[in-house]
Amino acid sequence: MKLPSIIAILTVFLFFTNTISSQNNTLNSAEIIQGLKKLNTVGSVLYIAAHPDDENTRLLGYLANEKKLRTGYLSLTRGDGGQNLIGKEESELLGLIRTQELLAARRVDGAEQFFTRANDFGYSKTPEETFSFWNKDSILSDVVLTIRHFRPDVIICRFPTTGEGGHGHHTASAILAVEALMRPPTLNVFQNN
Repeated sequence: MKLPSIIAILTVFLFFTNTISSQNNTLNSAEIIQGLKKLNTVGSVLYIAAHPDDENTRLLGYLANEKKLRTGYLSLTRGDGGQNLIGKEESELLGLIRTQELLAARRVDGAEQFFTRANDFGYSKTPEETFSFWNKDSILSDVVLTIRHFRPDVIICRFPTTGEGGHGHHTASAILAVEALMRPPTLNVFQNN
């Protein structure tokens, strides 16, 4: 095949790929109006919890769509250690399904979705037990990074740090949120040699 033929095929391929992807990003008039209204509102809220089913979707939708705030949900896990009553998927496959459910929910409620690398290993009685499975420093680093990237004005913890959440992952999520918030920012110092 000659070089001009290859270039022509690549050009056609790129044209159709670009056309297909641009069609998926088309906003309807209601979404455009909503986006314009959000330009007049300043503020952001980050909701932090342990699992994909821990968020309050009604609250996220209210904050994002009614109050027009930039809203996000940080789920520490992807729910791969949870139960599946509708199928046979377990572990990573269940986590994949629950991740897709969260992403779909965010498309409906208008919030942004974030995750850490924490593994949902099933039920845990205490945060100490949870941290024995999770690398606390790594997960804390993920939470700090999300907070610094998102820059929320308000952080909402779904569960208290005192253990009334009934699950070690739940309490751990609140402990990590508080520790991440209290962590002083690091300074990047560049030296001229």
